[in-house]
Amino acid sequence: MRVCIECQQDVTGKKAAKVKDDHVIQFIRSIKRAVRLSKENELYVCEADLEKHNKKRKSFEKTLLIFGVLAAVVVLLMVGSLLLSGKLNITILIYSILMGVFIILLAVLFKYAPATEQYGSSDRRSGHNCTGNGISSTSSKTEARVAPQQTEQTAPGQEKKERRIKTGKSK
Repeated sequence: MRVCIECQQDVTGKKAAKVKDDHVIQFIRSIKRAVRLSKENELYVCEADLEKHNKKRKSFEKTLLIFGVLAAVVVLLMVGSLLLSGKLNITILIYSILMGVFIILLAVLFKYAPATEQYGSSDRRSGHNCTGNGISSTSSKTEARVAPQQTEQTAPGQEKKERRIKTGKSK
């Protein structure tokens, strides 16, 4: 089932941007599979919620940057004080790195908003004309429409193949 992550509604047949299946989502899915709660939904952001989701994503990226800098400062202060004291204690070095990782995990835990297929991709960083919402700004006809899965009949005795049909241009 294709579900919008913002409004929890089915997006089959509606305009939507696919959510990237990154490490955080894979980790959550593996936990859900382990406790047998996984629904194996395909995650999308519908057009109505795309602007709201992009604001959440930008806020997450900003928070992650701030917490990353904070974690680096904490680790450097702890390692610097360790070096200035003249004692090389490997335990404090390991704890300082773990504390930095914990600070970054707090940002991910409380503010995580997954990227959509084109948002945050290499296209945006390489200077291509991308608005960051999964839809290119070069043309208004580039929006992807999620179509229902259709089955294709093959020769007798063979299995049916499922395929997804996209309408509109992809770029």
